[in-house]
Amino acid sequence: MKTSKDGAKIVKIVKVVLLTPLLVHGLSACHAPEAEAPKIAPPVVQAQSILYSASSPQLAVIKTFKVQVQAQRDVELTGRLGWDEDHTSRITAPVAGRVLHLDVQAGQAVSNGHVLAKLSSPDFGQAQADAARARADVLQAQRTLDRARELEAAGAMARRELEAAQADRDRAGAEQARSAARLAGYGNAASGSDQLFALRSPISGWVVERNANIGQEVRPDQSGPGVPALFVISDPRRLWVNFDVPEGLAGQVRPGVSIDLRLDALPTRATTTTQVIQVADSLDPQTRTLRVRAALPNPDRSLKAEMFVHGTLHLTTAEPQPMIPSQAVVLVEGKHYVFVQTEPGHFTRREIQAEDAGIAQIRVRSGLKADEQIVTEGSLMLQQVLANAGVHG
Repeated sequence: MKTSKDGAKIVKIVKVVLLTPLLVHGLSACHAPEAEAPKIAPPVVQAQSILYSASSPQLAVIKTFKVQVQAQRDVELTGRLGWDEDHTSRITAPVAGRVLHLDVQAGQAVSNGHVLAKLSSPDFGQAQADAARARADVLQAQRTLDRARELEAAGAMARRELEAAQADRDRAGAEQARSAARLAGYGNAASGSDQLFALRSPISGWVVERNANIGQEVRPDQSGPGVPALFVISDPRRLWVNFDVPEGLAGQVRPGVSIDLRLDALPTRATTTTQVIQVADSLDPQTRTLRVRAALPNPDRSLKAEMFVHGTLHLTTAEPQPMIPSQAVVLVEGKHYVFVQTEPGHFTRREIQAEDAGIAQIRVRSGLKADEQIVTEGSLMLQQVLANAGVHG
């Protein structure tokens, strides 16, 4: 007869038998190998070429551009308005002195010969005194000569003394002419010795700039680059637009070339077309750019000097050449390269001969043809792939 203890043992054995498969399954599940992520094949490098598989995620960051050939090149430039120097005068003091009175204000219209300011100048007073003395010497010498002629005619004076009096008269006349020319050179021929020098405008126009103040000491050597003139007289109805053209375009820019101006500051005059009137004969040694100038009428005086304008320079090329974005070009060891997509996922590095053609534009002289696909975004990544594979320029 089975006891209660024997029944309890049987129950335990049954539980163990039932739980064993579950434990074994659980342990096997814990040690099951994880599913591996699909591996991405690295790009294949062959000489100057890179080949990506169609599933490579790096292709998503590569953007291409179709090479275009242009017979007319539109070069974007930034220019600045300035005074028309053919109708502008910068006035400084030709004598040392002190400003006693100002006769004009900024913005005032003036005519040729208009008095701008009066200076107290000892140097000018000395010139006045020299002129007055020369006039007196001429009168005295003339009287002496007249007496000598009378005496010589009466036989009371030798011919030699008459000739000496004539020479004295000629010397006095020469000194008078010299002193008068000195006053005329100052632009003041008035007699007297008041030492007041009138600074006058040599042209008609407007006082566009005034840097003189009452009591200011002025000298003739206070002029030159970096030193503002006492007065600037100009005609604001005529302006110049100055552009700095890249060195690579120097041989193509000439007077008469059309240029479109965009005046963002004045929406009513958003676009204006004008022409190049002057091209500099030398480059700026610091920026390696060429100064180009255009004329811009300003009849209502709404445009202001020193305003910035955007210009589109229209150039006609002798031989149409490809134009590409500058970001497509990679510089390696002093050489210019682009990556050409020969087929999807296949990129080849190619050396080109290029030059700057304006803002964010490169003109290709050789190495590319029309309709070829080049990389504009991702070219640095492709260059790094070549560098990691040991491919250099």
